[in-house]
Amino acid sequence: MVTLLRKVLQIPFYARCWNRALRASASGDWQGVVDSLAPFNARGLATNESRLWLGNAYCCLRQWDKSVEQFDQITRRANEPEAEGRRHYNHALALANLGRISEAIALLAAEGNSRWPEQLKDKARSLLEDLKRGNMTDRRALH
Repeated sequence: MVTLLRKVLQIPFYARCWNRALRASASGDWQGVVDSLAPFNARGLATNESRLWLGNAYCCLRQWDKSVEQFDQITRRANEPEAEGRRHYNHALALANLGRISEAIALLAAEGNSRWPEQLKDKARSLLEDLKRGNMTDRRALH
């Protein structure tokens, strides 16, 4: 009963955090996304979706270690193939920028990306080929 009451009382806070995060994302303000969702996660309200958003935002900010930390805590696939594709691409990009090239290659090679949109498949294939060749060009995170 106490847990249910706690969850009900968190709804306005939850709504404010996500509303701010959505507005920040729409304007390309990745620090704003982090500032909106970090308190949410700090209260123990983190979800796979909030971790996905934070991981992508940290990746856009080139804060690779924080990005990997968020992606590593995601426990299930995203519902949308495009979101799932962005997650794996950005996760691999962050790993590679931390020098964890073999992990990035394994992530991209093992992921069944048949459901991803063609554009994401092409970007993931290109990143995988570059990583295998040892060519770490300046790549941008997908958002």
